[in-house]
Amino acid sequence: MQEIDSSIKWLKDDIIEDIECERISLKEAKKVLKCLERAYDEVKWAIEDYLEEDE
Repeated sequence: MQEIDSSIKWLKDDIIEDIECERISLKEAKKVLKCLERAYDEVKWAIEDYLEEDE
């Protein structure tokens, strides 16, 4: 899970840099961040389900 957390943080930092350098708009960045958060939740739930089945 820690690897996933650090990957998400890295992606969010990269998006912030893109906003600051005006490579993407704030509106586009918000859409991307929402997608990242949903993807993170899906992966987290899948891992939790897998670990529960393994017990």
